[in-house]
Amino acid sequence: MKVSYSDMAIGQLDNIFQYISQERPNIAKKVYTEIVNAANGLSRNYKLYRLIGDNIRLMPVYKGKFRVLYDVDEVNQEVHIQIIQHHSQDMTQHIS
Repeated sequence: MKVSYSDMAIGQLDNIFQYISQERPNIAKKVYTEIVNAANGLSRNYKLYRLIGDNIRLMPVYKGKFRVLYDVDEVNQEVHIQIIQHHSQDMTQHIS
């Protein structure tokens, strides 16, 4: 499976990195790397995480402090990363 990122997810990942790096640049790099590695790993394990909506799955990352919401297009063999956010943010607007 190919993994792709929405423009929103790319922007959110950048915002997460920028926010954390203001106070803890070493941690920001670690969080960024862990999120990207976990998301890219969905190419092999995309069914591992639970469905939370119509074809939307939730993957917790970095000790559960962040979450990746993604959908799977089995016809085109693609995992599409939709949202990357802190666990305290409201995700209900992204679930149909």
